[in-house]
Amino acid sequence: VRNLYVAMTRGTGMNEAFMVTSGEQTAVDVFAQSMATDWIDLPAHARRAELRDEKPHRPGLLDGGQLRVLLEQRFDVASTIEHSENTLQRMPAACQQAERAKTAAEKTITEKTAAYRIAEDVLANYDRPLHRRKHATEIAEARFDIERLPAVVKTANNELGVAVSTLERLRVAEAQAKANLHQRSDFETKIDAIDERLDHDLRVRTRITRLEPPDAIVNTIGDRPAPGPAARQWDAAAGRLAQHQAAFDISDGLGRRPRVLDRNAYSESRAEIADLLSALPQPAPARRMQIEVPGIEL
Repeated sequence: VRNLYVAMTRGTGMNEAFMVTSGEQTAVDVFAQSMATDWIDLPAHARRAELRDEKPHRPGLLDGGQLRVLLEQRFDVASTIEHSENTLQRMPAACQQAERAKTAAEKTITEKTAAYRIAEDVLANYDRPLHRRKHATEIAEARFDIERLPAVVKTANNELGVAVSTLERLRVAEAQAKANLHQRSDFETKIDAIDERLDHDLRVRTRITRLEPPDAIVNTIGDRPAPGPAARQWDAAAGRLAQHQAAFDISDGLGRRPRVLDRNAYSESRAEIADLLSALPQPAPARRMQIEVPGIEL
């Protein structure tokens, strides 16, 4: 039977075909469909992609998963450099503040410990039957110091511990930041390699969106203007939007609004595209989706 497609049959003793039905299909339905389909025009890999609802791959384009990995890698490397630079920039002021806190705590501990000992001496010398009346004021002040100074010293000890821990943490952070920036050239080489792949994908994707504008693009930024500066601006925004949608599996628009404190590859990509779209000439209202501004929800 010419059109009955039997995959991977290399039997020697027997060569049986089994029909798998789904839903309300019967074996006769499957056989009739096979007879009516010229399977030679539908390769197995294409049929698998169709069954999985996969988008056909275009030469020169990266898959969505690859795009997302590259964008996240680029964000991580660039963030490492930026964070290291900011750490070293803030380090002198942070160290000075921690040193001042350490010095103040040590001074408090020294002074209040000495005051406590003086109070003990006052009570030892004057808190006796023959001396209490003449030294009542000194005794009262000494008793007050005996009650309150231990708590003051304890608080100062806690503050000293925090200051020492902060200084140690700052030293570790400083060493890590310096080590990261020592590898700046390696990081920048990695970013350049990632950018090269992303830029190549962007050029191909921009050309495709210009020649065959998808609904997901047109619904967001409107139709492509007539040839000219506005059209070139549209092309750049459309290509970048298409890349963003592919990377983060977005069917339409820019995707969900990131939370205010979110800072990752997705939020950076979305913000970049929002800036590109805000600079576009306003398209016809019927063809444009509203671009949501990031909200304040946490």
